[in-house]
Amino acid sequence: MGAIWTLIGMILFAVYNILNRGLSLKGYNSITIAMWSMFTGAIMALPFADHAIEMIGAAPITAKLAMVYLAFFSSALGFVFWSYAFEHAEESFGCNQFYVYFANRGSRSSSLFIRRIS
Repeated sequence: MGAIWTLIGMILFAVYNILNRGLSLKGYNSITIAMWSMFTGAIMALPFADHAIEMIGAAPITAKLAMVYLAFFSSALGFVFWSYAFEHAEESFGCNQFYVYFANRGSRSSSLFIRRIS
């Protein structure tokens, strides 16, 4: 079942990148694209909000600070910088180069992490 969710996530991220590139070519800036992406994601997560609010209320302050840190640095800034890169990339560079670069970096850093904890 995990492989199916991974495949769905990959397809949706590909659609997001196509829409992101199209919106940046139409003149939308990276912050606007990221804001609408986060807003859409928040709407899609609403069915789970009941349980999440209870869990956040019961969480210790360190967990709440960690959630704020992750929400801002890995999500919000990540989406803004990703959109900014699409906004300023040449058309010939395209999305493929982003994938090759980040896939290479991700596989190298994850292998270092696995070696370190082994």
